[in-house]
Amino acid sequence: MIHPKSADELLSLKRIMNLVRGLAKIAPMPRFFFDLCHGGDVYHDARGGTFKGFAQAKATALDLLRRFPAGDRDLTCTIRDTFGRSVANVSIKSEISGREAFGPQSSLQDDALSKALPFLAGG
Repeated sequence: MIHPKSADELLSLKRIMNLVRGLAKIAPMPRFFFDLCHGGDVYHDARGGTFKGFAQAKATALDLLRRFPAGDRDLTCTIRDTFGRSVANVSIKSEISGREAFGPQSSLQDDALSKALPFLAGG
């Protein structure tokens, strides 16, 4: 603990403490960057954005992913801090998988499949 020896020292300490408190109030908000991965493509965020905290940045990442149309590929957003370190990954899994990704099956495809199955089974 610091013990001031005079009134001037006490006044100086109070000024320093007020300065520190003032700087804490104007400290910049953290900046986060959002890299989007869609299939094999990665889109790097060069500008980023400032947020009140990590929770707000994570909510923003989820909101970004929800804006993409539903498709056949998973979406991932990697959140990076100002130093470029990955701090979190937020993902949305595709609702479409396998055969559904190619669209509805036609009756012509059904016929071809029904003829091919016995042949493939050795019949």
